[in-house]
Amino acid sequence: MSSNVATEFTGTERFRLVRRIGAGGMGVVYEAEDRERYRKAAHALWLSGRESLRGTPVEFYLRDRRGIDLARIGRQPRALRYVESCRYQHMDRETGEIVQGEFPAMVAIVNDAKGTAVACHRTYLAIGPDGRWDKAPVPKAKKVLGDYAGAWINIWTGSGPQGGKGVPLTQAPEGTVLHVTEGIEDALSAVMLMPEARVVAGISLSNLGNLRLPPAVAEIVLIADQDEGAEARAALQRAIATHRAAGRRVRLWQNRWGGKDLNDALRAALEAEKG
Repeated sequence: MSSNVATEFTGTERFRLVRRIGAGGMGVVYEAEDRERYRKAAHALWLSGRESLRGTPVEFYLRDRRGIDLARIGRQPRALRYVESCRYQHMDRETGEIVQGEFPAMVAIVNDAKGTAVACHRTYLAIGPDGRWDKAPVPKAKKVLGDYAGAWINIWTGSGPQGGKGVPLTQAPEGTVLHVTEGIEDALSAVMLMPEARVVAGISLSNLGNLRLPPAVAEIVLIADQDEGAEARAALQRAIATHRAAGRRVRLWQNRWGGKDLNDALRAALEAEKG
């Protein structure tokens, strides 16, 4: 019986379980993270970043590699910043191999339903073989510092009822329609195509159904990757069911025009414009 209780333990408000290490006569041993410590470190990392992205590798990566021209959008999302030298560390849990380094990075603050900064998303960058900025050639170029479960990156507030900039999601009016993507690039692509829309990035497919959204959000437009994997399809269906159970209308958008995601569709459209 005690063994069953231990395997069901998921952590505390302060500590998040990372993985089970082992078990013995004294009980089960887990690797855990201190949420508050990581939250403070994540916020400090984001605050250390440069606010303006103009002339930085972030601008060049988004524009030249992803087709996202921040100048064309008109204003820069406040959640995004640039860190010139950001520490990278990745451990392969199977082999124990550790990869370390320092890279420029696009960092994004992750907020919960109260607007509190809880984590920092990092996209590590490097110059590719073609001379353009791209994701760094590391095992996992996108990482999150901190616990982002249920939280999101506020990319775009959209337009207010009388035009102009919209209010933060925490102050959104009743009946708000929210566009939700997995990644930052897809969220920015949505902004380029629909500048009037309110857009957030949920960071991962598994988190799309966990978002603890304000009651004012009445409709969700899930902008999901075109993933044929059974696991991914099941996770997407769970997200749809969860939001519907919360009383929200749910619409789904997936790229049917070639490519995996909305950013692929955007780049295809931009190429068509050139041709």
